[in-house]
Amino acid sequence: MATADGSLRRGVGTRVRDRRTGLFLEAIFIGIYLYGWKRLAPKTHFLLGLVLPPAGVLGTFAVLSANSFMNTPGGVAIKDGRVTDINTAAVLFTQSIGYEFWHFMIALYMTAGFAVASVYAVAWLRGRRDHYQRLAFAVPFTIAAALTPVQLVVGDLSARALVEDQPAKFAAMEVTWTTRDHNPEVIGGWMDDYGQIHFGMEVPALNSLLVGYSPDAVIRGLSSFAADARPSTIEANITHLAFDAMVGLGTAGAALAAWYFWVWGSKITSEGHSPWLSA
Repeated sequence: MATADGSLRRGVGTRVRDRRTGLFLEAIFIGIYLYGWKRLAPKTHFLLGLVLPPAGVLGTFAVLSANSFMNTPGGVAIKDGRVTDINTAAVLFTQSIGYEFWHFMIALYMTAGFAVASVYAVAWLRGRRDHYQRLAFAVPFTIAAALTPVQLVVGDLSARALVEDQPAKFAAMEVTWTTRDHNPEVIGGWMDDYGQIHFGMEVPALNSLLVGYSPDAVIRGLSSFAADARPSTIEANITHLAFDAMVGLGTAGAALAAWYFWVWGSKITSEGHSPWLSA
């Protein structure tokens, strides 16, 4: 038991230490980067900035490792209510860490890219269209736009993984009350305590098609779980609306990306150069 407790402390301690290390590195080097903007040599300032991405990745991994352990616990053996064995590596790298980590990381870069580009898009609309403004818009927007189709694939794979790994959460996301095939995709709306959907738009059989590539794919409903092993109605509705908001924002990002690359391609074809990067 003492060995198991020691392993548990090491597993938890490793996660906490990784998180603190990442956050400390970010805080320290962000401070140096900002306050050294005009005080350091350009090369030194640039090299200091290179520490920030890996520090951010380390902190992100530590947070998502803890989250994935709560969602799909692993690496812990429990007998008679007592921890008997701990595999530290398995605690850190649980079944869901892969898709949770990449889904979140890509979303961060997309959000940062679109947010930074929006600042220079406003400047562009106000008439500031010099080379710096165009380049400052093009670089972050191109990165975010290029990641959008990747995120659509990763998000789809993540949702499919939830069907197997966290079926109760998936049922809450889709506000599915009864286990059935030809399950509709519900957009918006809310579910009452009897499983009825109000003010939502239902697309027939789409959820089954998305999950199993067939309208006959069976989707497990919330009512198939014990009351103490499933989200409450309020929790399910919050999860569903949050999921809809995420998908809506991702769809808007995909539309922006498609428009952007179409405009870029059209300009290159007609004028022989990019509209953003030309001097």
